[in-house]
Amino acid sequence: MTATVQRCSTADELANAAAALFCEAACEAVKARGRFCVVLPGGRTPALLFGALREAPWAEIAPWRDSHFFWSDERCVPADHAASNYGLARRELLTRVPIPAGHVHRAPTEIGAAKLAAAAWEHALREFFGAADRAPALPEFDLAILGVGADGHTASLFPRGPELNVSGHWVAAVAPTGTPPVARLTLTLPVFNHARHVMFLAAGPDKRHIVDAIAAGHDAARGDFPAARISPREQPLWLYTEAPL
Repeated sequence: MTATVQRCSTADELANAAAALFCEAACEAVKARGRFCVVLPGGRTPALLFGALREAPWAEIAPWRDSHFFWSDERCVPADHAASNYGLARRELLTRVPIPAGHVHRAPTEIGAAKLAAAAWEHALREFFGAADRAPALPEFDLAILGVGADGHTASLFPRGPELNVSGHWVAAVAPTGTPPVARLTLTLPVFNHARHVMFLAAGPDKRHIVDAIAAGHDAARGDFPAARISPREQPLWLYTEAPL
């Protein structure tokens, strides 16, 4: 599936475009199903979206009390650690808008071992979506917001990583990576591909070749860039600005 790319002149333009799409998807989901289930990413570019969402007009439009928040991936660090994706969202958004505490569904990284944490997170997700006893079922996320790395990775799905081939689980444990190396948890490709909508946020000139290849539908992109393997029910949307953050 090819992607639609919306190119933005500035980071602020990207943030506001993303906030508008967030609110549109949220209001649509609440009207149709009574709740909005959204997957949040980590990283600097999504922080721009969080900043826009906590301000007018988006803060007044979003149906916060009917929204449930999940994460695309997480480092196995404490929730208050500077590298925590949940911690970033909590600081920049979740404590600044009226979200019920029970609507925040973070990964249980305090468990310790990545494989145990992955199993616990998957169990919690299955219980939330009513699929604890139905292994083939997939979660129904209304919107998955994702970032992309300079190597084309998204969430914690890295080029040539074994997690790309996981099909029987919703969550995978990822071997330590990064500097310093730290284990991670990630939602899997089948989960992202079952989402109703996927929105990628990308910024900086180092991402341009990835965005261009995916927009053009190049066959090689699927092999080179995990982000190109995201193929949800609706055509994925990329918001991109060449402006550096």
